[in-house]
Order: sequence, then C-alpha cells, then structure tokens
Amino acid sequence: MEPGRKTILWLLALFTLAMLPQLLQAPAPVAIMTVLPLAWRLAAELRKWKPLPAIVRHGMTVLGLVALFAAYGNLAGRRAAVSLLMVMLSLKLVECYRIRDARLVVSFSLFLCTTQFLFTQGILMPLYGAAIVILALVTLTHLHRKEAWAHRGEPPVVRASLVSELGFSLRLLALAVPLGLAFFVLFPRLGSPLWGIPETTLDSKSGLSDSMSPGSIQSLFMDDTPAFRVEFAGEVPRPDQLYWRGPVFWRFDGSTWKSGFYGRNVAAEDLPKAGAGSWMYTVQLEPNERNWLFTLDYPVRPPADARISMDFQVLRREPVIQLMQYTATSEPDFIDSPRLSDTLRTEALAVPEDSSPRTRELVRRWRQETANDKAFAERVL
Repeated sequence: MEPGRKTILWLLALFTLAMLPQLLQAPAPVAIMTVLPLAWRLAAELRKWKPLPAIVRHGMTVLGLVALFAAYGNLAGRRAAVSLLMVMLSLKLVECYRIRDARLVVSFSLFLCTTQFLFTQGILMPLYGAAIVILALVTLTHLHRKEAWAHRGEPPVVRASLVSELGFSLRLLALAVPLGLAFFVLFPRLGSPLWGIPETTLDSKSGLSDSMSPGSIQSLFMDDTPAFRVEFAGEVPRPDQLYWRGPVFWRFDGSTWKSGFYGRNVAAEDLPKAGAGSWMYTVQLEPNERNWLFTLDYPVRPPADARISMDFQVLRREPVIQLMQYTATSEPDFIDSPRLSDTLRTEALAVPEDSSPRTRELVRRWRQETANDKAFAERVL
C-alpha cells in the first residue's frame, strides 16, 4: 500500500528538520548527495514523476559512498558515521513507495535527530528534539490509521485531520512523561556513555576545536591529559619557540571563527628549506577525531599521508582516531610571503555588516590613533 502524497510531504519535512543541523556541518560532497535525492523526491511528488529505475538508484548509492569516502577517507569517525546515516536515509526517500518504507524513514529520522546530541547539547536542543518527536509521532499516527482503515475507509468517529493526529500524538507524549520522569530520577547516571561521547569532549584534550567563539574557549581546558608528546632529535627549542600550529581560522560570521574554504596545498617551491637551525622531532598524537597534525612553524615537509596547506596547516586525509606517531622537520627562520593571496585576504577581512557595532567603533578609533598597520597591530595586542 502506498503512503500517499500528503504522507510523503510530511516525511520530507520530517527528514529535512532532522538532518538540517548535520547538513550545515557536512562537507560539500556529502551535502550534495543528501540534498539531491531529497529535491528529486519532492519534485517527483509535486509533478507526479515515475519512480527511478533500479540501476539509477544503485548508481546514486555508489555515488553517495564515493562522496563519503572522498570527504572522510573512511567511515570510522563519529561524524562520518552520522553522515552515512544521513545520505542513506535521503536515498531511501527515493524508493519510499510503501507504508513500511515510510515507517522506516520516520524511525531513522528520529535516530538522526538523536545523533545531533553527540555534537552539541545547547539550550535549544531539547526544543529542537521535541519538535522532531512531535512531527514524527504525527506522521506515524497518520501511517497507522491509513493502513488500519484502508480496507473499510475512515471510521466516522475519527477525523483524520492534522489537528486530530496532532492531538492524538500529544496525548501519547503526555502518557509517556511519567515514565520518562521515573527513568530520569531512578536510573543511575553512567560515568561514560555506552557507545559514544560528544565530539567536543575530545576537543578539550587537544585544547582546540574546529571553530572558536567568545565564551567557548573555557570548555577546551577541562582535560589536563596530554594532547601529544614530542621527542626532539637534537637540542630542545626555547619555550618562546614552541609555537605549535594546528587549525587556522579564516572565516568569521560575527560570532564564530571557522576554517576557510580555501584549502589549496602550498607549492613545493614555496616550502621552507631545511637548514642548520632546523628542528627534527617525533610526535605521538593522541586520538582527537580531527585531521590536524601539530608541527612547529614552519614545516619543511609533510608526514606520510598528509599535506601542507597554503596557511601551513598540516592536514591528514583521514581523522586521527587512534594513537599515531609521525616525524617532522621545521625551519624556524623561514619568512613567509609578506602578502596574502587575494582569495585569502578577502576571506580573512570579511566581516558581516551588522555584527558588533561597538567593536567596529573601537577599531575605527584605534585606527585614527595609530600611524600605521604595525602600530595598530601592537595596539590591539
């Protein structure tokens, strides 16, 4: 039995809400392979297109896997596993022509919503989760009623309207509240999760995250276990020379700094050359589910399976999910190009027009009080 156009539109709305937070953080190939099947199914429902042939659906599945491996290298990390669920669920919508398939989409959409709590537990997350649960219950209620009464039509005492199904779903939630409170009060708190931990927990081990905003830095210093260990082949550098380069943030949205879109490798001729004062060292890096490899400025050559970007980040293709060791060489006397490329300069200086008016006023005043860029930088620091 087919779920019907109304049910499919509810499913599309439910899946869109459930996957939206993950989609905003997904790499471009993964985002494309999530949105394309969703957009096709919406267009097919509105324009009454025929289902895609099996060979096309299988090809889309292969493309989805290729996109995942291109973005993450493997599926071992938590982010990669959630992206796999998101892409496969989007592809499931392409072949959702039975009520059984629709129920699967609802169930896995609830699970996809739950995975967002692995990455953030903000104050609005419970409201977001509650909205998904209510929409999922309304959709399930509609599916069960449609299947149960298909052979005889709707009972006259039941109005299968959105208001009716929403009211029934809210009553089901109300019945579940006492049991939920009992579990919350009586069930013992576990010292660690059974099968996973929030991704940001590992941020505190390295002291770094893939984004940074005012007020979020304190959470990065809650774990005093070593992020990595280093053994130098010769003399140990002075403390003021131990600047370890990790992620470099270029994009600013008014409240949060994030990595840039521009990740081209540095040209071989622009890499530092090892000299008499170069440092050679071996790093043992703890797992952090990130692609960064920490090196002293400036890395001469990347370790195996890594690359050096234009801003001298050393990046692996795959996240660090287990203890790894690598050898690096750095040249402290290297002088980088005094001028940024136009692309990087534009990205670094881009600031939303409506952000931080007081900060803008302070910057303008400091600019007027300083004679040149160097004096201005010293005033800021």
